[in-house]
Amino acid sequence: MVALSQQDHGVSRVIELAGEVHMIRASGPFELEKQRTRLRNLADEQMETCARQMRYYFKVKTWASGPIACALILMAVDAVLDKYFDPVASLMPTISGFVDETLKRGSELSPFDEDLIRLVQLTDSVNAVSRSVYPFGSNFTTRSFLGEIPSASHTNATIPSPLNNNDVDYILVAMWCWGNLQGRMFDWVSETINRPSTQLSAEQKVRGLEIVCEASSLQVRLLQCFLQLGRISESSYQLLAPYSYWVLIGISQLLGHESWKLLQCGLPVMARDQLHKYALENVGCITTIVNRTGLLNGVIMPLVFSMGLEMVSYKDRRRVLDILDEQQARNFGLSGLFRRALLDAYAGQDLGKQYMVRSIKYLPGT
Repeated sequence: MVALSQQDHGVSRVIELAGEVHMIRASGPFELEKQRTRLRNLADEQMETCARQMRYYFKVKTWASGPIACALILMAVDAVLDKYFDPVASLMPTISGFVDETLKRGSELSPFDEDLIRLVQLTDSVNAVSRSVYPFGSNFTTRSFLGEIPSASHTNATIPSPLNNNDVDYILVAMWCWGNLQGRMFDWVSETINRPSTQLSAEQKVRGLEIVCEASSLQVRLLQCFLQLGRISESSYQLLAPYSYWVLIGISQLLGHESWKLLQCGLPVMARDQLHKYALENVGCITTIVNRTGLLNGVIMPLVFSMGLEMVSYKDRRRVLDILDEQQARNFGLSGLFRRALLDAYAGQDLGKQYMVRSIKYLPGT
């Protein structure tokens, strides 16, 4: 990214803006509030420039990594400046169209460009799962989720293997699949909520059963994936495991909503103690990342929230709330919203219902 900034003045300006936002945020919430409007205007100007450049390169059918890099940085800036604003919605459709067209042309891309596209898909998928919306873009990875399980070639290895692109792509595809499937699940529940099973149409029953089958298949593939994740290095595991746990736990949380009982079929909902075990493991991974980097990306806050729903004891709940408190102290306003949501859940609200309403109730504008 540093090398790219030396070649592209747009990237350089956006990095300078991100650095300024970081320094002002570190100065405290009052300084950030004082400078918010000015920084917001600067970010909007850069965002418009970035979108204009992508539209141009899309028109002339030429790949350019600069606008993509700028867009990703600006999304991070927006996540700090506005706790209610969806930083992905404004630029991701343009980015996705640009990337999709490039891949369809079969353009030669450098390893850096390929990783940039991976980051685009990760950002899109995480945002979709976080805000209960469909991903804006397509699945850009070349890997099939039904293909070889990651690190399968290392099955008999006694030494943990390093992280490779197959491992990363597998998780990226899983997140993208979950983003789409979760969107369909929300749509189905919104159609059938508070309705007796006798009033479900044949089409609704079939669609609901198809969704449950897909959820079960996704769950099985991820459980198989976990058998392989244990064979990679610990540091790589801590990077990939949080997303895998997020999907696994999310499937059971969402299927815990009472509307799915209308189908009168077996549901792939894991036992509460197993969900609790996975959530505790994931909180450990997240804590390690926070301690190592000193900062947790704002878009991962919903992941912390989902894990928090599975905490039972005061001690475990306190661990999750401490992560959110730490991020709120770093002026990630979104963490305060999810903290309030967790406290509501701990006060006795139905967890399945809480999971269903989180985006509408706690993320205005979604």
